[in-house]
Amino acid sequence: MKGNAVTETACGPFRSVGRMASTFTSLYGPDLRIPSPSPPLRQGLTLAGLLAAQDAYHQGHGRRVAAYAERLGRRLGLPEAEVEILRLAGRLHDIGKIAFSRDLLCNRRRRLSPAMVEEIRRHPLWGGELLRAIEVADAVVDGVRFHHERRDGSGYPYGLHGEEIPQTAAVIGIADCFDALTTDRSYQKARSIEEALALLAGFAGRSFDPRLVEAFRREIRDHGPAAG
Repeated sequence: MKGNAVTETACGPFRSVGRMASTFTSLYGPDLRIPSPSPPLRQGLTLAGLLAAQDAYHQGHGRRVAAYAERLGRRLGLPEAEVEILRLAGRLHDIGKIAFSRDLLCNRRRRLSPAMVEEIRRHPLWGGELLRAIEVADAVVDGVRFHHERRDGSGYPYGLHGEEIPQTAAVIGIADCFDALTTDRSYQKARSIEEALALLAGFAGRSFDPRLVEAFRREIRDHGPAAG
């Protein structure tokens, strides 16, 4: 994979991934460690709760992305262990945002400073490093670290192309994109389900795996959007 591991965050009381991991471990003890390749979802909820405490939007967003990722995994016929990986990676995909500066967390402006944009582009890397430091399963780490990569190389933080992107991350990327399109944000109003599905179809091939996009579109048309 491209790029180097980041060990410094941009802000806050956690000045390094190591200190972040140490703090989480001291607060929540051995139950936070997830060495299994099929970790139970409940062991990751503590981390997601820390992010939700900083930004209420992410509480519902993480649950919905996890639900969409699980549903797409089942639609694809993946083994239960892989579906569990998708569910946990979806729940934790934005955990790197816990390292965002107060300026970014409190920002309600439409225009972001270059420093804020750089923080946003680094959050998948921070999240992956944090989860690796506390020994979360590698497949979950990959789902978090690479969920903003895009098939044409336009994503971040590494600019991966095509099959370089792990399937877990590709699934999370689609789930994350759809939920972002269909919920109100400070900078945009929610799109309708049909509008969002049409936009996803347009992203197929360029940003997302066409096979995964088509499976996701069928899943939403058959069973509707996630609740909450």
